[in-house]
Amino acid sequence: MPDKSTRPTAVHMACRHYIVVYQYGKVGSTAIVQSLDALDGVTAVQSHFLGEKNLRQIVPFLVSPKQSAYFHEHKVQQFMRNAAITREVNAFRAEMRPGRRLSIITTCRNPLHWFRSKLSQDIKGYLPSLEELAAQWRINAADRDELILGTVSRLLICLADLLEEAGGIDTVLESPRRFANLAPRTGSPACDRTVRTFFATMMMPFTWYGDHFQEVFGVDLDAASLRDDTLLSRQLGWCDIYFFRYEDIEVAMSDIAERLGLAGKFRLLRENVSSGKAHAATISAAFEGTGANWLGMLFADTRHARQLGYGAALGGPSQDPHQPQTAPSD
Repeated sequence: MPDKSTRPTAVHMACRHYIVVYQYGKVGSTAIVQSLDALDGVTAVQSHFLGEKNLRQIVPFLVSPKQSAYFHEHKVQQFMRNAAITREVNAFRAEMRPGRRLSIITTCRNPLHWFRSKLSQDIKGYLPSLEELAAQWRINAADRDELILGTVSRLLICLADLLEEAGGIDTVLESPRRFANLAPRTGSPACDRTVRTFFATMMMPFTWYGDHFQEVFGVDLDAASLRDDTLLSRQLGWCDIYFFRYEDIEVAMSDIAERLGLAGKFRLLRENVSSGKAHAATISAAFEGTGANWLGMLFADTRHARQLGYGAALGGPSQDPHQPQTAPSD
């Protein structure tokens, strides 16, 4: 059943709650949106990029002939939805929605688990790039799963090597050019570009809040700490913001439902689970190797991991009284 944002305007406008789950993907957003949107008086939608600046920045990707058909179609659909959501958010900001309440829910995730889940979710779109790298690296495979296992395993080592050579994530983030100076040295300029693209994807949990959330809502979640709390909230007058870890999704969403007056009605569903996707087990096996362990140690040595309580789960020392260790599902 489509969410209320696609239903007739009268139904959409009659809803008291307009809830935007604004996040970087693979953090339980589909489950949250479908669970909330099933409730009377609630319209729930999700987005990865909002605001005029971020919408303009996506246009070059929409029209590039180098973009795969898979990602082109996906981004075009997202662009249309996000333009409509931005318009609605702007209406709340301009106080044009009297009697209605805007809530923004955002959530983070163990960045290593997120990267694995991201690859599993979009493996169809990533396969041409993995096949390109496999050919350059002379990885012989009897079938597609062998190709994915060998190539992703080597890719993770390559990414960890790049990250360590660059001085770590915090150093990369401080550089105005960020990824431009990375030199993967695959032996092929095309494959170097492919590795840099994977590197930028891997960095999404570390870059998204500054590039997207703070840009639209003016709230610096990079400075937030979830070491002692399962839920943080901010009231801006025209909207309320809620921030939590994916690993705490059940407790945090129950708390949010109570604050919104939806307690007793809300039940968290399980949707879009990556473990059921094609080749998910193979990708998980690749993330049990040397490259993933190396990346985990590098991820742990970041302000992001320390602020959000992911240090020990990534292989670093535990300094957090409330340490999320495992994800509720994928």
